[in-house]
Amino acid sequence: MFWLLWLERKLVTLLRIVLLFLATFDVSIRSRCQPQAFSIDKIQEDKGLTRSTLPRITEELVKIRKKRETHTVSNTTVQDNHTYYAIEVLHEGQHLWSDLRERVGSVLDDHLSGKGLAIKNLELSFEFPYYGHNVTTITLTTGGFVNLGTSNSRQIANFQYVAPLMAYFNPSLKNNSHVYHFDNGNEFIVQWSSVFLHDNPDAGGFTFQCMLNRTGEIVFSYHKIPIPVANISSAEHSVNIGISDAYYVDKLRHYYGIWQIFRIFYTYDAVHINKSFVADNTAIILRPKKNCVGAKTCAECMEARRTTEFQCTWCSKLKRCSDGFDRYRSEWLGADCNKSAITQSENCIIQTKEQVQEQESATDLAPWLIAVICACAVALIILGAWLVYAFTHPNSRSGLCLIQQGPGRCCKKAPDKYAERSPTNSSVFNKVLF
Repeated sequence: MFWLLWLERKLVTLLRIVLLFLATFDVSIRSRCQPQAFSIDKIQEDKGLTRSTLPRITEELVKIRKKRETHTVSNTTVQDNHTYYAIEVLHEGQHLWSDLRERVGSVLDDHLSGKGLAIKNLELSFEFPYYGHNVTTITLTTGGFVNLGTSNSRQIANFQYVAPLMAYFNPSLKNNSHVYHFDNGNEFIVQWSSVFLHDNPDAGGFTFQCMLNRTGEIVFSYHKIPIPVANISSAEHSVNIGISDAYYVDKLRHYYGIWQIFRIFYTYDAVHINKSFVADNTAIILRPKKNCVGAKTCAECMEARRTTEFQCTWCSKLKRCSDGFDRYRSEWLGADCNKSAITQSENCIIQTKEQVQEQESATDLAPWLIAVICACAVALIILGAWLVYAFTHPNSRSGLCLIQQGPGRCCKKAPDKYAERSPTNSSVFNKVLF
């Protein structure tokens, strides 16, 4: 009998495992889990499992399965069609979360915490490379994103943004809704803590943050996401997760009888992250790839052309490397770099020799230029001293000549009629005195 009871226990354990496995994949439990040697009724009675218990277990497992389907996250690197950043989504990303409510040095922003649709400009303590461009001025918003460009208030949510969760959040709805930010010289973190949706406050508070590292790495961390992001309404505000950059072109147009300058933005790259990746305790890492903008010399530019996916070219006039599409595209086209840019390393060597020759010729002319500048400076000093003397001594020859004839004739010899007159009887002298 002892071995029979032991065998029953093992079979019951095995049966539970099979039931859990089949319930996860929505397979009928009763049709495939009947043991051949034992009655399932007997096993349930021996182990305290009734027929009313199994359906409840199955129901809970189905709920868990549905929740996982709406919050599908994997620990694999997500391959996207863009070429500027590599994305990694972490299902267990708690280690990347740093609660600013408890961190020393963090700042509670009262301006953003008490308003809806508010913005605030901040200066970073370091240069943050964004799409290769060094950015020091950012704009924080209550809408769950940071702007890193030159967009105005109307376009701030459309171009040049970093958005861990862009939506219509309104921190003024609840007293416990706050926006924090932190800067230690190596990383900048902004945290939206317990912020509620303006058009759906009953959904609950969202808590998430965005980290900008001076290496160019961007990290989105999510602590509390009460509802799937796909269920957030975009009727009054854009709902996005990702990053974007753009260039602009200023155009002069005649508008209602007035000539005005219109700034038109063009997005040259955007990374849109799948909304289903966002859930509690998840994290998304965006690591920058090498691009053209980071090259500072012609040789580095040609190296980037060989080792990256970009068609990098070097513009000698601007001393800049680009594929023609970055936030300074208007300057690139204005300097005709799209027509005269260098695309081969051999041309870099020729250009370097020409630059050396220009520097040598400029060095040869430098002493002559210095001599001319010194001579002009001495002449100006003498002329200034003479003018000061003439104005302070009106009775002198220089003073009388300057008053009557002007500076142009003062260097000539005075006529005899001035020598015959007494200075005290001259009309010029009387004018000066009276």
